[in-house]
Amino acid sequence: MIGNAIDHLLPNRMVRHNGPSTVSVNLLQLPAKNKVAVHLLSYIPVRRSEELDIIEERTVVRDVAMTFHLGRKIKNARIVPDGKSLAMNGDSLVVPEINGYAIVELELE
Repeated sequence: MIGNAIDHLLPNRMVRHNGPSTVSVNLLQLPAKNKVAVHLLSYIPVRRSEELDIIEERTVVRDVAMTFHLGRKIKNARIVPDGKSLAMNGDSLVVPEINGYAIVELELE
């Protein structure tokens, strides 16, 4: 229900993905470099006590499709620090693998 309410209030979220709910996506804008860093986390926390969540191991997620609405066209995208380019389809791309943590760098026009 919360997701539907957010979609109603913000029909064009900055980023959407088709990964599981355990995938966390954070955007870091780098205006001086004309880039956006997309930080992807894929860890499942385990509640060990009333106030303590522990992350014991990372999870691997493959082929996560992402769509961006940044207000500017994306020139190219690559995995950091590997430098592997990702194919863009308009404002969408597919991250081949998130092994606990990944960074995608988006270069804007």
